[in-house]
Amino acid sequence: MLIDGFQRVAALLFKALKFKDPEAFNEIYKILDGYEKSLTEDYYGGKQPGIVDLMIWPWFERFESLKSLTNNEMDKERFFKMLRWITRMKNQNAVKATKMKKEYMIEYYKASLANQEPDYDIGLPAPPPAEGAEAAAAADTKVDEAKPEESA
Repeated sequence: MLIDGFQRVAALLFKALKFKDPEAFNEIYKILDGYEKSLTEDYYGGKQPGIVDLMIWPWFERFESLKSLTNNEMDKERFFKMLRWITRMKNQNAVKATKMKKEYMIEYYKASLANQEPDYDIGLPAPPPAEGAEAAAAADTKVDEAKPEESA
């Protein structure tokens, strides 16, 4: 239920960014009030992170990275438990290993919001250059030259 409910937060974040709708954050925070109440231990899954924690985490990473685009951040008193949860999540090995640089996320969202094709591979290493048709043809020629000619 917590994972499914978070889809509404994702849609509202897009609305807040794309249409500069100030009410969208009010709606997000109303939804997050329920998540704040549901957080009764260190993680939504108990003492250790579980599927809920890992499924909703990327959106919190986005919230933090997108502060510069939204001029909005979570109230420290209203979301006391969630902000502590965020700190704990940042210390998880899985989160550290998959963290996206803030500048990459901002660049991606700026392009997306400007109706440009965003770079979906931003931050990933460039793939090795593909062999061109000429290189493939040259390799085929070498194989053909190595074969003995059949006599008639």
